[in-house]
Order: sequence, then C-alpha cells, then structure tokens
Amino acid sequence: MNTHKLLNSIFFFFLFGMLALSGNVYAQELPQTKQQRSIQDFQLDYPELPPAEEIKPEHLYEMQEVYELCETRPESLLFKNCRCYSMQFLAARLETPTVQKDYIYPVIKETCNDPGVVAGYYYNTCFNNFLNTAMRDWEKLCTCYANYIARETINLRTLSYGIMKRVRRGARNHCDF
Repeated sequence: MNTHKLLNSIFFFFLFGMLALSGNVYAQELPQTKQQRSIQDFQLDYPELPPAEEIKPEHLYEMQEVYELCETRPESLLFKNCRCYSMQFLAARLETPTVQKDYIYPVIKETCNDPGVVAGYYYNTCFNNFLNTAMRDWEKLCTCYANYIARETINLRTLSYGIMKRVRRGARNHCDF
C-alpha cells in the first residue's frame, strides 16, 4: 500500500510539473513526448477541465497544496482519494476563481471518499488491536470488519463520527466480534 501511495505521489508531482510547464512545451511544437501524453491522459480522466495550457499556474499550485494536505491524512480528509479530491478542488476553483479557497472546501467535502482507503484504515486498526492477543483467525475477522465498513460507506455522502460509529457497530455484529 505504501508503494502505491509513493507511485501515486510521484505521478501526481510529475503531472503537476508537466501541467505547469505545458504552455511552454506546446508553444515550441516539439514532437509529442511521454510527458505530453501524460497530460493528455490526465485530460481524458477529467474531461470537464479545460486544456492544461489554459489553467493558471496559481490554480495548479493550489491544487498541489490540496493534494499534499490530503496526503498528510488529517481527520477531515482521512478517507479521501487525494488525486480525485485535488481535481475536484481544481474544478471548483475554475468555476469560482475569485473566492477564497476556504469557501471551496465545503462544496467538495462530500466527494471522493475511497472505499479502499476506508478498508485499509479499518483493517490496520483492527490488526493493531489484536496484534498481541491470542485470538485465532484475527486476520479473517479484520478482513470481514474492514470490508463490511468499506461496503457500507461507499454510498454515504458524509462519514461523520456518529455515522461511522453505527457502521462500526454493524461491522462488529456482522463479523461476530
């Protein structure tokens, strides 16, 4: 999982660098490079965004800041797909370029919850709770627990403390905790 995060981060920063420089690359009309193909792939993933050369560098910088903040996993962004979340921020920023970024966060806060991140978090939490116990089949129990929570949260618009408490209780009952 850490390798996946590292590769995602490397890809994102590579992509961000290419987006920031894309105006110069396109202006030179060089043969298409691997980096330019990456920008085109990015645009295919997010067709609602304008071409990279039309995005202001300061908006790309803000997007990078949002991504980096998300990757630190503060409580409010614990279960986010950070790439998706930063792209949602950029899309909202482009729609409202003059508002302070603190006004954008509430608009996108219900987007990009990642069931894989949810399952990984709750599996690790469960694993750490049973690590030094003599309990048998803790791996099976933790897998059931994490997968149940991920399935139950996939369509929720918010993952508040109260909702997550009920989901965790449901997981414990479902998995015979």
